Amino acid sequence: MPKFLSLLFASLLSTSIATSFHGAAAADEVVCDRDTDLGHSLNLPIYCWKDSTQPMKAIILAIHGATLHAGTFDETAKHLAGEGYVVYAIDMRGFGRWRTESNSFNADSGIHYSQSKEDLLLILNQLRQDYPRTKIFPMGESVGANLAIWIASNEPKFIDGAIISSPCIKSILHKTPKTAIGIVKMFINPNKKLALKPHIQPYLSDDERVTDGYINDPNIMKDLSTVELLKSMKTNKQALAGVKDIPAQLPLLIMAGQKDEIYSSKAVPDFANSMGSLFKTVVIEPSKGHLLLETKFVEPAVLTLIDGWLAKATGISPEAVTQTSQAAPETVPAL
Repeated sequence: MPKFLSLLFASLLSTSIATSFHGAAAADEVVCDRDTDLGHSLNLPIYCWKDSTQPMKAIILAIHGATLHAGTFDETAKHLAGEGYVVYAIDMRGFGRWRTESNSFNADSGIHYSQSKEDLLLILNQLRQDYPRTKIFPMGESVGANLAIWIASNEPKFIDGAIISSPCIKSILHKTPKTAIGIVKMFINPNKKLALKPHIQPYLSDDERVTDGYINDPNIMKDLSTVELLKSMKTNKQALAGVKDIPAQLPLLIMAGQKDEIYSSKAVPDFANSMGSLFKTVVIEPSKGHLLLETKFVEPAVLTLIDGWLAKATGISPEAVTQTSQAAPETVPAL
């Protein structure tokens, strides 16, 4: 199968990963605010999780993957808010509330990654103005991870580090008859929506709860066209182009699942070595797939890893961010 088609179908899989966020709260006192002052001021669908009983340690801007929405970070965001971090997230254009409320934001409902990048920079700029002494960290998964890398490469002045989960580096193609048929259908009519469920269900997760959460979440996009998939591929590639320009002193936490069947975790260490940052913590989780953060079934070990890294990156912990987690099964220390 031609490499281009392989990459395109892998993009179909990677842009379809999602779960429901209608589960039990990680912290009962934390709720998701969908009607934020920041959202009103920028006229964007911005969400916020904050525990008013905790002093603010830092700000996190969560960036979801394609087909998902900001709410899929709910479990992770509630945990982080309970630890004293204020978490913001936005629905990228074409996803989440843009699908049903685009008129409220004076825009269309189409998928526009370039405008989503501009939205992210608007948010970061406003947060930097409002909280000049507070550290800010983008936290992205899948396509969102690549956009967090893009911010670190192109606009590092807005951030103090980044959390990168399951970056889209080297795609994995599952060569099956269903794959071949799907690709043919995609090119017969590139603007026609293709149902994602038959193509992602076998590879989404070994955990049936995660798969069921995806299927039953009404806010997740369940189909994409070839044109929309190509947009995702282009965005992923462009976002990784300037990784050597990431400032040497910018700390990065890079995570991936060893059982990821969408993008190869084996590509992550070499990719991390190509980044300009000298302060990198790379962790490959041995029992996890593509989704680490955008699920209500987040592993406690993953949350503990993030907590520890943030404590170091914010200066709350005296340990340097170059030290990798002792519990990490496979790590690449900072260079």
